[in-house]
Amino acid sequence: MNKEMKFAGGMTFKEVPETAPETVRGQIFFKADEFIAFLNANKNERGYVNVKMMKSMKTQGIYFILDEWKKPEGLLTDEEKQRIVTARDNHNSRNEDQSMEAMASEIPF
Repeated sequence: MNKEMKFAGGMTFKEVPETAPETVRGQIFFKADEFIAFLNANKNERGYVNVKMMKSMKTQGIYFILDEWKKPEGLLTDEEKQRIVTARDNHNSRNEDQSMEAMASEIPF
C-alpha cells in the first residue's frame, strides 16, 4: 500500500535564522494561485485538505505532502465509542439498581 506521494502545491517552508525569537518556528510561503488550485483539487468530502509536514532524510529540508488517509470502514470514531460506553454504563447502573432492590426485598425483616 505504498502510494505515490502528492506534494502540496504552492507551499514552501523556510526555517528561521537562529536570531529569530524562540517562539518563531519557521515560515510557510503560499503561492496563491497554485495553492488554491491544490486545495480545490484535493479537498475531502467534508471540505478539508489534510497535509503532512515532512522532513527529508537526505537534506533535512521540510516539505508538505497530501495526507489521503481515510478511516477504514467499520472503525468507530472517538465520539461513537464514547456514546457506546455511556450507554453501557447507564445500562449497567440500572441493572445494579434493580439487583439491589431485589436483594433488599429478600431481607426477612
